[in-house]
Amino acid sequence: MARQKVNSSKSKRRKRKAAYDSPWKVSVQRLFPHFLEFFFPEIHELIDWTRPYKFMAQELEQISAGIEGETSLNQSRRGYNRGTQLPVRVDLLVEVFFKDGRTGRILLHIEVQNDRDPWLEERLFIYHYRIFDKLRDDVITLVLLTDFDADWRPSQYVRERAGCRVTLSFPARKLMDYNLEELAKSRNPFAFIAQAHVKARATRDDDNKRYDLRLALHEAVETSGLKKREVLLVTRFIEEVMLLPEELDRELFVERVARKEGKKMEFHTYAERVGERRGRRKGKIEGTIETKRDGILKLLEMRFGNISERVQAAIGSLANQSALDELFRFAFKCRSLKAFESRLLKDYAAANAS
Repeated sequence: MARQKVNSSKSKRRKRKAAYDSPWKVSVQRLFPHFLEFFFPEIHELIDWTRPYKFMAQELEQISAGIEGETSLNQSRRGYNRGTQLPVRVDLLVEVFFKDGRTGRILLHIEVQNDRDPWLEERLFIYHYRIFDKLRDDVITLVLLTDFDADWRPSQYVRERAGCRVTLSFPARKLMDYNLEELAKSRNPFAFIAQAHVKARATRDDDNKRYDLRLALHEAVETSGLKKREVLLVTRFIEEVMLLPEELDRELFVERVARKEGKKMEFHTYAERVGERRGRRKGKIEGTIETKRDGILKLLEMRFGNISERVQAAIGSLANQSALDELFRFAFKCRSLKAFESRLLKDYAAANAS
């Protein structure tokens, strides 16, 4: 029995808008070797992983200053001058060393591009020569295209005039080219991240389908054999790009916990679940204060790992159901355990003062 498809305007208003740039940046930075191994294995093989790699955010910021607002040789002004919305992308500069015995470092300029950008090739060329000009090291430009325009496949920048020719060719991967069935067989964290991105784009207007796909993807990650840290990072990516209305987000979490504990859940259609949520909003609140506290702790453990005794004690001190509901919602959207703890301690202090 399939869930009913519901696309009410109210649901659309309550849906949070997914941002792809931050989840990609965090994932690439914290799972960098896996990123190269999955998307650019030929580069991964060249790197000496016994030596530390380093992200050079400050250097890249200095190099990129002013590039977006500059005049292009192709047009009088860029299509995205200062003050207008930029195409969504992630830029990273990483210092690595190769296994070829040379002592010099290699600089990897990595771009994850989520939207078609007519100026991409030119901009990559400018970044490439500016990085070399400032730092005087070998530069390799790598591009991951996460858009869904099958006809857009940039791979080089060429400019020629009167016999003078400049060319920059760069390895580029297109996320939409990866087969979902093949991705499901891989145990690289970025195979799951790629699936989440593709499925998020495919279900932008269908919360019901997204609920099912996200639940299945969570279960695949949790049974994949990935390290705990990897599971947490991939789970966070899935949560941030496959966003659901808050009520469905909470319901999905409850179902995940129930399945993890081996409990059989009674099936409800989407419409029935909406009715149940309306009933709860009218005061038919199910569950005790203890189960609400337990739900918050399980959610935090699922997202961030072990929870300190101080946090457990503070949650245990709260007895107001509305406050616990608000705290549960915040546990879904907070970006770190530190942010959650800061909010929790304020609630804890307020509860003790009253």
